[in-house]
Amino acid sequence: MKHFPGLAALACMGLLAGGVAQAVEVKFSGRLVEQPDCVLNAGKDIAVNFADVAVKKIDGVSYKKMEIPYTVSCSGGSPNSGQLKVMLDFTPVSWGDYNPLQTTIPNLGLRIVQGAGDTTYVSKTKLSTDEANPTKLYAVPIGRPGAFLAAGDFSGSATMTAMYE
Repeated sequence: MKHFPGLAALACMGLLAGGVAQAVEVKFSGRLVEQPDCVLNAGKDIAVNFADVAVKKIDGVSYKKMEIPYTVSCSGGSPNSGQLKVMLDFTPVSWGDYNPLQTTIPNLGLRIVQGAGDTTYVSKTKLSTDEANPTKLYAVPIGRPGAFLAAGDFSGSATMTAMYE
């Protein structure tokens, strides 16, 4: 096999003879901004009172479907801080397909529904929202399929957070 060193040298000469490359400086700039401070429900706890719930009517869909009433107010920061989001963090029950929030009565959960439809909310999901029209959230009692529900007072809790991302 023959080598052509002259041809390789000639090719390299063509690359070098193309002229001097110009170098330019790349400058970066920006401004760090604070994210707005957001307050949920004027800093007060959010209460959803189901009052009396008939055990045999619990369907996990529409019976006693209650809106979770909240407001979001943000101030300061930059309007370019990102998208305002809300999130509920709760302990789900270990049964069912709807990721219901655990309550103090065994076999009873609270299914959280987002929006006007029937979309189940999953704990720790960040939902886009805005101050003027907060994303609607609802709670609906749901029973464990085939399980006995004992009568009595119940409660459950979640932590709601608002943030910019």
